[in-house]
Amino acid sequence: MKVNRLMLVELALLFICTLALLSLLAARASAAEQKEKQVARSAASLAVVSNTILIERDLMIEAVKNEKDFDGLDLVIINGPERSDLRLEVAYVPWTFDYTYKVLDQNTGIVVGAGKITAFNGYLAAPKLAHNALAKLKKHRAATVPGK
Repeated sequence: MKVNRLMLVELALLFICTLALLSLLAARASAAEQKEKQVARSAASLAVVSNTILIERDLMIEAVKNEKDFDGLDLVIINGPERSDLRLEVAYVPWTFDYTYKVLDQNTGIVVGAGKITAFNGYLAAPKLAHNALAKLKKHRAATVPGK
C-alpha cells in the first residue's frame, strides 16, 4: 500500500511539472507571435530576394505587385534588401517541385512568415509564393492599416 501512495505522489508531481512546462511553452509561443505581429505592423518597405535561378527577382516582384492584397498592405518594394524593413526570400528545393519562401525582418532576423508550395516551374511558383507570403503579412497587419 505504501508503494502505491508513493507512485501516486510521483505521478502527481510528474503531471504538475508537465502542465507547468506546457504553460511555459504556450507563453513563449504567444510572445513570439506578438513579436512577429509587431515587426509586420511597423514595416514600411519590402525587398525581394531570389535564391534560385528558377525564379528571377523581377518575376517575383511582378508577382508580388500583381497580388490583389499588396496595395492594402501599404508596403513599398525597394531594390536593396539592406535598406528594407522586411525581406521576402524565395528558394528552390533541389530535385523536387518545391519552392520555399520566408518573410523576415531585416534588422532582427525575426521570421514573420514562411512556407512551401509545389509548382511545376518557377514561372508558375512565383504567384503562389507571393499569394502565400502576402497572406501571412496581411494576417499580421490586418488591424494596423489606418482608415481601412
